Amino acid sequence: MPWTPYAVTFSRDGTRLAIGGGVFYGNGGIVIADLTSDRTELFRCDSLPHAAGDWVPAVSGLCFSDDDRYLAASSWSGRHHYAPTMLFEVSGLKVTLRSTLEKAILDFEACPTGVLLSGGFAITRHHGAEPADILVIDEWPHELEITPGISKPYLTSSHLAVVQDSAITAGPGLRLDWNVTGLQRIQAEVAFRESGDPVEEGLVAVALQDEVRVPQLIPVKGCREITAIAATPDGLGFLTGGLEGELDRWSWRGRWQQERLREWTSDSPSVRGICYISNQRDWVAVSSTGRLDLLAENTPVTYWQLPSPGSPRALASHPSEKWIAIGMKQSGWTAPRGVVDLIEIETSV
Repeated sequence: MPWTPYAVTFSRDGTRLAIGGGVFYGNGGIVIADLTSDRTELFRCDSLPHAAGDWVPAVSGLCFSDDDRYLAASSWSGRHHYAPTMLFEVSGLKVTLRSTLEKAILDFEACPTGVLLSGGFAITRHHGAEPADILVIDEWPHELEITPGISKPYLTSSHLAVVQDSAITAGPGLRLDWNVTGLQRIQAEVAFRESGDPVEEGLVAVALQDEVRVPQLIPVKGCREITAIAATPDGLGFLTGGLEGELDRWSWRGRWQQERLREWTSDSPSVRGICYISNQRDWVAVSSTGRLDLLAENTPVTYWQLPSPGSPRALASHPSEKWIAIGMKQSGWTAPRGVVDLIEIETSV
């Protein structure tokens, strides 16, 4: 890869893999790979319409429509600043820009990091934004005739999930004073753990069908920051991963109930992605050190170290095979390089 792969997703028919990426300063693109051959095609974002001197976007999230005719892409501009979500038409390995979903984001720190197509909407997640701006929900352009719904969102780690007709994503988390470093910062983290207090801005949910979409906060216990999320295959619950390796399952019982599956440790790497396998029972979680854990429902099964060096940034499962794709960052913006590992795993059944 000529840049870091920040997003990977398989087409619904399983014949192609879409890879989106870039660097801190943007300058990214989309690669479509044919899984039945060695053919690939690269779409460079510098071919998109943009004013002279503007940053070329990096692609941070991808989602196919159910009929594979369209591909939604979230993006950021240079230095992780806002850029619009785009809708591409897909023909074989070729993508063509058809619509741009511009949205006024008042929060200067908002950085788009994921997108899902669901229920007639394109839902974009913005990292670093205040709860009111974290989730932006746009109606699909009617002229594109995109197939409603999304069949298998649990197969891609998208930084957001659609559960029971609500979009849910990580909130700002516990906000520590960045001017506090060293021992004082460690003491603040220990004090949080010992208090047992929940993080009120742990998760943010927005009901898709409400006329006035008011974000609802979901408190999170025992986790400073949610770093990965995926809906369960039945669409009734979701899984989350945390900054210090925590794993939780969430179910609705009049309100969202959190069940801890794996506790934090002081040296646990953060969870970078979660998604289910095609059998809809087993799921995987990938961590920042390249550790890949396989779980069967609530039970750990085994784990591996990924074969390629680097830091995982993207994760997706094939819709019918036992394949997973993992995007890895391997170098910085001065000499950008990345790789996507395509791995076949042995599941528990």
